[in-house]
Amino acid sequence: QVHMQQVTAVYFKNMVRKFWAEDKTILTDNDRQQIKSHILNLMCNVDARTRPTLSEAVRIIGDNDFPFDWATLLPDLTRLLASSQDFSVIIGLLETANTLFKFFRVAEDNDDNRRKLKYSLDSFAEPLLRFYQRCCAMVPEAGANLPQVFAALRLLSRIFFSLNYLDLPEFF
Repeated sequence: QVHMQQVTAVYFKNMVRKFWAEDKTILTDNDRQQIKSHILNLMCNVDARTRPTLSEAVRIIGDNDFPFDWATLLPDLTRLLASSQDFSVIIGLLETANTLFKFFRVAEDNDDNRRKLKYSLDSFAEPLLRFYQRCCAMVPEAGANLPQVFAALRLLSRIFFSLNYLDLPEFF
C-alpha cells in the first residue's frame, strides 16, 4: 500500500506541476478548491515517505496561489501543527512551511512581496513563536524523541530566518 501511495503522490505532484499554473480545463476551479482544502490533511495521514512528495505539490500550488488565492493555507497549517502529537507529521508540516517561506529569501523587496510577508507574519508569527517555545520546553524530557525535537527546532529557526529576511518585523 505504501508503494501505491508513493506512486499516486508522484503522479499527483507531476499533474500539479504540469497543469496548475496554466491549464484550467484539466484542473477546474472546483478541482483546485477541493485539492487546496484537503491536501494538508491528506499529507498528515499518509506514510512519512510519501509526505515530501505532497509537500512539494503544496509548494507548487503555493507558488501560484499563496497567499491571496489560498487564504486557508496558513490557518490550516497552524491548526494541524497545534493539534498533532506525531513528530513525523509535525516535521512534515514544518518542512512544508519552510519551503513556502523560503520564497522571502530570494524575493525582491517590493510592495507586493511586503504584502505577502505581512500576511504571512500576521498569520504565522505568533503560532511560530508558541510552537518554538513548546519545542524548547520538550528538550529536557524528550528522551528518545530528542532528535525529532531538534529537527523541529531547526526547521522553526529556518522559518524564522525566512520571515526576517526582507526586514525585521515588529512582532519579533
